[in-house]
Order: sequence, then structure tokens, then C-alpha cells
Amino acid sequence: MIVSRCPLRISLAGGGSDLPEVSKMLKNKGKSIGFSVNWKMTLVGHPFYKGIVLKYSDIEILKSSVEIKHKLFKEIICHLSPHLNRYEITSMCDVIGGTGLGSSSAFSIALINLLNFKQGLRFDKRSLANMACTAEVEWAERNIGYQDQYLCALGGANMLTFDGEKDPIVEQISYNQSWNDLNNSPFVLYKTKGLHDSSEQLRDHKKKIDSIERLIELVDPVKNAIISSNIENLSELVGEGWKIKKNMCKDSIINAHVDSVICAAKKIDCYASGKLLGSGGGGYILIITRHAQEICNMLGEEASIVAVDPNGSTVTCE
Repeated sequence: MIVSRCPLRISLAGGGSDLPEVSKMLKNKGKSIGFSVNWKMTLVGHPFYKGIVLKYSDIEILKSSVEIKHKLFKEIICHLSPHLNRYEITSMCDVIGGTGLGSSSAFSIALINLLNFKQGLRFDKRSLANMACTAEVEWAERNIGYQDQYLCALGGANMLTFDGEKDPIVEQISYNQSWNDLNNSPFVLYKTKGLHDSSEQLRDHKKKIDSIERLIELVDPVKNAIISSNIENLSELVGEGWKIKKNMCKDSIINAHVDSVICAAKKIDCYASGKLLGSGGGGYILIITRHAQEICNMLGEEASIVAVDPNGSTVTCE
């Protein structure tokens, strides 16, 4: 049995500038910063007596890979293991998709890692991220950028610089290792009721270049706040990014909801701030605070503390 895991990700600043058509239009290069989290996408593969069985939110029982309905499953299997047979793959995730945590990219990375491992092939994490970019953007023709694949695959905190190509410059960022521990993490996620499709939300980003330029300006200050473990400054900067992002995604209902959650958190920690994750339209709200447990308790069962995942994508045979 092969177990392939990939963490989800949180993007702190610069999202949208990773779209290839956008990064080519910017005065300077695109840039984003974020980290992998302890929530995982897990794929389990093992021999089956005949055909192909794929289990995710649906179940597909097939005779060959060309019959697969799930777009990413189909493209990745057909390109990497077109003659797959007598095999079952089950997909599990700590959250449902469409919540702004990069689950599609984590899925692609985990599946690529599993299929390669099954064939005796091993690739480093950066190569896995690059292959996932190819799978999502070229094979599956999804209208997305190139940050999620790297933030998910690499582990830890990373700053990425984009020039329109799928292989960005990667700078690993030093961070407080206590953030790997749920008891010391300053990051709270709160689940909203809405879901979003990133490819749909990102279609108009090239019309919002001025706002994306302002988001990019926050990346280096966010990097410095992470390195210095300045949680109050990090929170303030992410909150500034949310103000910019609200004008890019003018969904008054979801924006007001996000603001109300942040306002509630400020009643416990006046320095707390945050933003809606993903490209807009619903998903998880990120709160950054020195009082994570108190805020989590106040927000109720839809809130969870998350930690930084230092390891990135892994695959094992069990």
C-alpha cells in the first residue's frame, strides 16, 4: 500500500501575481509568500483484483484510464500511468475542496508522487511542484497560477518570485519553529459557508493590476515580520492586504462576514487581523493573533488552530 501525503497551504500576500498572464504584465515580477499547514491531502493506492477504482467524493469503477470522469485524476493518470490496471486509489482530505487552501494542487502533487513511486521513480519536492503546475494548467487547462503547487509541496514558509513561467524563484523563509506546534501557533482558521472555484474567481485578475501591485508591495514586509516573529506586525500587514483584496472581490455579503469575524477576534486581541483565503467567494478566514486558543474558543466549532508543516509532500510504502 502506497500512502502519499501533501499539506495544504496558506497564502499570506501576493496572491494573484502568480498567474502567468498577470506576472508578465506587472512592472516588476510577481511575488507571493505563504506556508504549508498541518492539514493534509492523503491518497492511498493499493492493488485491486481488476480494472481501476477511484474513490473521492464520488466512486468511479472503470475498465481503463480513458473512462475517468474526474478531470485531474484522468489527466494525471493518462499522462503518467496510462496503462494503470488492477489498482485502487482513495483520496482523503482534512477539509473539503473549494475552501481557499490549495487542495486541488495538494491533490495533484500527492497523485503525481504516488504514481511515480509506484513505478519506482522519485522526484524532489520542487520537481513535484513543477509537474503539478503542468498537470493543472496545461493538461487540465485550469485558469490558475503557480504559487499553490510550491507552497504545498515544499513545506515550511517560502517566498516565490514569478516571471510568467511555471518554475519560480524560491526563497525559503526562516520562521519561529514553535509555529509547528498547535499550542504555540498564531494562526486560526474559521470556516465560512461559501465555497469558491479559484479558476472562476481568477478570470478577471488581469484587469486589477494596480491592486495586485499593491499586494506585492506587502510581500517583503511580511517576510521580515515572519523572520522576526513579529506577530502583531504580520497580522497588521495581512489585514492591509485584506483591505486591498476587498476592492478586487466586491462580494459585499462575504466581505461583510469576513470583517465581522475579524472584528469579533479584535475584542479578544486588539492586534488580531486577517483575511479571506483563496481568490474570493468564500472559504476559510485566516486570523493571526497571540491569543489563538481564546479566539478559537470564542468563534466556536467552525474555528481551528493550524500549525506550519515543515515537511511538505511525502510518500511511503506501508
